[in-house]
Amino acid sequence: MTLQLTRPSDELTKRESRFVTESLDISLSDDHSYRLDGATGTIGFARKQGNNFVAFMGSTSDGAVCVGESLSFDTCVSMVVFAYRGE
Repeated sequence: MTLQLTRPSDELTKRESRFVTESLDISLSDDHSYRLDGATGTIGFARKQGNNFVAFMGSTSDGAVCVGESLSFDTCVSMVVFAYRGE
């Protein structure tokens, strides 16, 4: 999955500079979890639970915080990225 870099408006420049990535590496962590690695390291996880994907933000699986769930894997990954960015 590749995220497109967008240019923030002037009032958001400082906020956006905390986390700007041009790519997100997604790798299988275990049978039901995917690790999401940004430019600075692991930002979260997407876990398959039943018919849903649950989004977790955090650098380790143990300390990750749930930030949402979705039927769509792509939406789940977006939730982690948005939560990490603070949007």
